[in-house]
Amino acid sequence: MTTNQPTVSSSAPQNSPGRKIRFNSIGTVLFISVMGGALVSLGGISFFFYQSLKQQILAQIGDNLNTEITSIEGKLEPVKQSMRDLTGASELLSSKKAVNADLLDALLLRSFLHRPTLAMGMALEQTAYAILPDRQWHGTYFYIDQKDPKQPGKRLTAPYDQLFQMDLFKEDNYPTQSYFKDPIAQGSESWTEPYSWYNIPMTSFSKVIRDRNNKILGITAIDVNLGALSDQISKSVIRNQGYFVLASEQGKLMSYPPAPDRAKNQSGYETVPELKAIWSKISSPDKKERSGLLWTGGKFWAYQRVPSTNWLMMAAVPEGVVLGPVLTITIAGALGAGLLLAAVVLLFVRSLNRRLRPILDECNKLAQADAQTEMQMQQQDEIGRLSTSFFNLLKQVAANEDRIRDEVSRSVSTQEQLKQAELNQQEGEALSMEVIHILDVVSAVEEGDLTVQADVSDRATGLVADTLNRLLEKLGQVLAQVYAAAEQVSVGSSALGQLAETVANNAATQAQEVEQVLQLTQQVGESAQDSAGTVDRSNQSLTEVQSAVEQGQVALEAMTKGIDVLSQGTDRIIQKMKTLGEFVGLADQFVQDQSQIASLTQVLALNATLVAARASEQRDPRQFLVVAREFEAIAAQVSTLAQQTNEGLFTLQQRTDQIHSVVSAIDSDVQGLGGLVSDFTTGVEQSNQVFSNVRSSTVEVVQAGLGVSRSSDEILHATQSTAQAMNDIADLAKRTALLTQSTRLQSEQMQQLSRKLLSSIQFFRLPETALKQNTVLSDLDLLSEAEDTVAMELTTT
Repeated sequence: MTTNQPTVSSSAPQNSPGRKIRFNSIGTVLFISVMGGALVSLGGISFFFYQSLKQQILAQIGDNLNTEITSIEGKLEPVKQSMRDLTGASELLSSKKAVNADLLDALLLRSFLHRPTLAMGMALEQTAYAILPDRQWHGTYFYIDQKDPKQPGKRLTAPYDQLFQMDLFKEDNYPTQSYFKDPIAQGSESWTEPYSWYNIPMTSFSKVIRDRNNKILGITAIDVNLGALSDQISKSVIRNQGYFVLASEQGKLMSYPPAPDRAKNQSGYETVPELKAIWSKISSPDKKERSGLLWTGGKFWAYQRVPSTNWLMMAAVPEGVVLGPVLTITIAGALGAGLLLAAVVLLFVRSLNRRLRPILDECNKLAQADAQTEMQMQQQDEIGRLSTSFFNLLKQVAANEDRIRDEVSRSVSTQEQLKQAELNQQEGEALSMEVIHILDVVSAVEEGDLTVQADVSDRATGLVADTLNRLLEKLGQVLAQVYAAAEQVSVGSSALGQLAETVANNAATQAQEVEQVLQLTQQVGESAQDSAGTVDRSNQSLTEVQSAVEQGQVALEAMTKGIDVLSQGTDRIIQKMKTLGEFVGLADQFVQDQSQIASLTQVLALNATLVAARASEQRDPRQFLVVAREFEAIAAQVSTLAQQTNEGLFTLQQRTDQIHSVVSAIDSDVQGLGGLVSDFTTGVEQSNQVFSNVRSSTVEVVQAGLGVSRSSDEILHATQSTAQAMNDIADLAKRTALLTQSTRLQSEQMQQLSRKLLSSIQFFRLPETALKQNTVLSDLDLLSEAEDTVAMELTTT
């Protein structure tokens, strides 16, 4: 036998560490495919990550801008509140008839002394004859001393010598000025455009004064220092970069950190090229949004209107501040992820090549291939080369297998012919011995021995011996089962007799218990009828209670109406007592007036006495003696009259005090009566609520009684059904007793038959294993029967 050994192909690739990268290699293809898809995914993720970071930074810029606007609103709110307070006080003062210019100026000065931090001046100006009816125009302006010799107005006296007061009509003719005419024309709160005042950038807030008929009486105004407001704005937007720009509604700069002088000089937006380029986009009247974001000129511009002033605030941030960190983070993250993925893929490809290379080498050694096949393999990847080598190897193995099978078949046929002759001779001798042995076994079976077995061999007689053994085994098992069954029948018939007797006893007991149940059922029926009658009587009582509750509720409603009438009468008494108190107050006023008249009368008497004394001191006493006496008489009469008047007034005062005390006592009693009426009204309302609750509870109880009545009827019907069922059970128990007696007779007959069968089976000698197995089975059956018997007894009981 010869085999062709595979030869090693001379063109098989060698594992040289310095070979070049093959682009048709599976590792290269896998590396390029994985890295290509991963780079595309990383590119997309990096783009979305870049956009997300960019939007976060832009949102932060918008938040910072909104924070600055909120800060400006917070600084301007005290200014507006100060003007609202001054306007409200002016409107209240204008409604008084005793108002004058001094009161208006004092009110304005008081408000200016409590001015906000940003305020530089405060003014109050009236329209023609509006607040002061005696003056056509009146306007006053208080402001802080600016240390300028030419500043208008006059300095106030200490301690307010740092303030100046200016008459706006005399020194500025304010009715012709725009700062007065524009707010009057608008008729509401307004802010002026920025202006310069003593080299300070300023703006003014004005508010219109109106009377109760909504007629314009004048305006109040306050000057705000924009320079101080600009100094409080943050110097940077984000990361210490960028700046905030504040412009008026018409585009005048109010804060511009790159060139502060432009804001100080109130320059317009057109003086700044980058603002001029975007102004039309952010201040267009057709633009609905009051805030937004632009990217132009290498900067991001976030803008938003100040709600209360309509000023425009912008945040300018160079694009490098926003995009630089974002690009750095995005590119670094993408490169790091790409390099890490490339390293992982490269390590996986190298590991794959290391595992494939030994397999390819072995396949090349075992598989024969021609030059064309080897050339084709050089152009394939590792999987293609492995597949080609594997199929070549399968072809070679199939050819070798065919040759081996041919040689083996020829050698086997020769050996079989030699052995066949020897086997035929040995087979004849063994066959005669096995036939004799089988005849001996059959003789033993005829004598009743079923424990013998024939020897089994692989010859023709072996099948006969095996069949005989299985026949004997089956016969022994059948007889053993019959024996066991006979014993079980004998034992079972005895147990059945006992069970029948037990069932008979249980049936008698069950009949007695059924009679007891029937008696109890009759008692339950009678109790249910009594309960139904009781429930009917309870329902009738509850119906009477419900009618009584309704009558009580009607009475309470009538009582409530009477209490309302009493309460109204109490209110009228209180009103009359208040009128009486006012009358007593008028009497007190009359007493005071009469007291003053008496005092004046006494003074007149004293003056008359003095005149009489001076007249008596004249040089010619005779001429004035009569006059002096007359004056003395008049003085005496006046003094007497004054004394009488004082006495009458004293008596009137005492009576008035008594009336006071009586009125106070009556008032307190009436108020106490009102309190008692209120408490009684509350108690009646609570009683009414209680009656309503009792009424609802009574209705619920009546419904429950009806439910109980229906339940009693149902119990009565169920009791009758139970009695009928128990009668059926009693009949069934009687029939069960008769059947039990029949079963007992049949069990005795079965026991006699089983004993005859056992005596017949004892002729055979059975195998011990069959006897043991059937004994165990019979024990299990007896145990199961015993359990069934116990269960039946429990069920019957």
